Amino acid sequence: MTRSVRTAMSWCFKNNIKVIIQPTQTKRDVIIEIHRDNKIQKGKEIYKQDKKLYKKIEELYLYLYKTLR
Repeated sequence: MTRSVRTAMSWCFKNNIKVIIQPTQTKRDVIIEIHRDNKIQKGKEIYKQDKKLYKKIEELYLYLYKTLR
């Protein structure tokens, strides 16, 4: 995890923005949810719990940090 990702995550946490993974019905795969301002935005893509998922989470935190601060 890079310094910029840690900075983005820290800012998001302080502003009550979280990227959450939720299991699907199969419980092997997950979807990503963004919790912000008491609203939940659910992603449509299904991920396996691997490097691609965690890379996507990092990308989302960076995106949220850059667009909302």
